[in-house]
Amino acid sequence: MNNVLFIAYFFPPCGGGGVQRSSKFVKYLPKFNWCPYVLTVRERNLTKDTTLLKDIPSEARVYETFSLEEVFIKVKKRSSEEKHTHRISKGEYRTSKKAFVSRLKRFINQYVFQPDSAILWFPIAVLQGLEILKKNRIDIIYASGSPWTDFLIGAALKKISGKPLVVDLRDPWSLSKDKKILDEYLERKTFGAADAIIMNNEYIKDEYAKKYKEYRRKMLVINNGYDRDDFYGAKPESCDDSKFRCIYAGTLQSVTTAHSFMEALKRLLRERPEIKKKFEVVFIGLTPENIIHDSELKSIVRSEQYKPHDELVSFLKSSNLLLIILNRQPNNRWITTGKVYEYFASGTPILAIVPEGNILFNLIKITGTGSVVEYDDIEGIKDCLWQYIEGSLGYHPDMERVSKFDREVLTMQLVEIFEGCM
Repeated sequence: MNNVLFIAYFFPPCGGGGVQRSSKFVKYLPKFNWCPYVLTVRERNLTKDTTLLKDIPSEARVYETFSLEEVFIKVKKRSSEEKHTHRISKGEYRTSKKAFVSRLKRFINQYVFQPDSAILWFPIAVLQGLEILKKNRIDIIYASGSPWTDFLIGAALKKISGKPLVVDLRDPWSLSKDKKILDEYLERKTFGAADAIIMNNEYIKDEYAKKYKEYRRKMLVINNGYDRDDFYGAKPESCDDSKFRCIYAGTLQSVTTAHSFMEALKRLLRERPEIKKKFEVVFIGLTPENIIHDSELKSIVRSEQYKPHDELVSFLKSSNLLLIILNRQPNNRWITTGKVYEYFASGTPILAIVPEGNILFNLIKITGTGSVVEYDDIEGIKDCLWQYIEGSLGYHPDMERVSKFDREVLTMQLVEIFEGCM
């Protein structure tokens, strides 16, 4: 059996969408004669999802290490921009101590912790990685980012050991609007050190191929996906069958603002007030308060907290319509949400509200898994919602295309990349 040193800061029992790409690779690698030696950090003050631990096969070896980040864990959390002020003479204002500490934390996170606060894990991770390399016959090193420190750990271990390095960008690095001052420099160094560079869609690969023409031959794509085992035998969440249920799963933030959808929903309720008794919208995850407490919609819109993955699957299977929202922002054409692939597996139609040109605009259409409406087309969103509620829109997914996103199939692609680097 071949062995891979698998560097993944985010790993079960840590929860969240970014964890599953790593945990599912680890789950299926032994089926292709690869044993993963996982290097991660020990439990932290992050969202937990112990249900993901069932994915870790008995063949895997998991090494959880201490990180100096634990000492500065509060630095990692983004402080809300509170503006505590005190009125003083001559109409002047001064910031409180709390606001100063908030700004100091943001300064340290932005300018001191490069490329991210996980850099405090770097020295311990490198030492542990060397120990793993010394005691085991490791054939290749794999690093998953973000955090981008994982890549620096992988590059350092490659330089010392001479083992091939594969880096997997779960998100764009320097293409992000939140990039830091050293990101491009560190990214170029990482790409230069890597033997293969994996992106999660063709759009991101194309952008990076333009930016780093000298490394384009190293660039490959493995999409995100779904694990059929998660859906096989999963029972739908018990709910009121008399209601049409629309679900959004994930965090609502700047690129996923629900403004257009909420406006469309208001128009639909004004035109057809009778649907209030037979329609509900559920947001699962972190949701802004103003959405839940909108006076016009509070009777049909509610939120649920983050749910363990197995519970979320049950919710998806209990719904009549699944919602994806991406608003119009610069450089968001390559943005996807990992949830879309699990939406595919749920067997439930999707309503994707995204800008034309975004990768999801084409992905939903070619898989036949739902409808796509331009983000700014409020009337179109309203009409599409009504057509789903009244049952006039069919659902005809192309399961052959959908099956290409099966996690086992994607892991086979990863193994092929490993073998090509050896």
